[in-house]
Amino acid sequence: MKSIITALNHPDLNNSLKKEKNIKVLNKDIIYKEGILEILEIKKEIDFIIINYDLPGKISVEELIQKIKKINKKIEFIFILEKENLEKEKILKKYEIKNIYYNDKINKEKLIHIIQEKNKKNEKELEEEIEKLKKIIQEKDQQEKETSQKTEKKCLQKPQIKSHKR
Repeated sequence: MKSIITALNHPDLNNSLKKEKNIKVLNKDIIYKEGILEILEIKKEIDFIIINYDLPGKISVEELIQKIKKINKKIEFIFILEKENLEKEKILKKYEIKNIYYNDKINKEKLIHIIQEKNKKNEKELEEEIEKLKKIIQEKDQQEKETSQKTEKKCLQKPQIKSHKR
């Protein structure tokens, strides 16, 4: 289950996301930039944050991103821009933010899909990691078994006594 917070100044979307399976909305919709930081100080383990680029606040978007990343390096950003703006996109891309959408081209269903796809991807990565670990354990067990058998074989061999002629 992915935990998210929204900072859109749009409580309707926040409320609809709360009804979805595999999505845990941790808070009411946040209506100013500094509010995001206040929530993150209390709830650090958040997977996604959906942010309206033009959210009111005293700090810049760049400063906000830096502070969020300092609190939680793994958080995934989804930024919503009111309209196409290459300068704003450039700022976001500078911070390696890939999920940038325009208000008129994104809807609740697309947001849910983005979050759930990320969830599936993480589950698949975990399954692959578990399989790799299983193989490593099996190989190690096999090596230990072979080593044990060799040691046992050496112990069972009769020592040969050499006679010395004088």
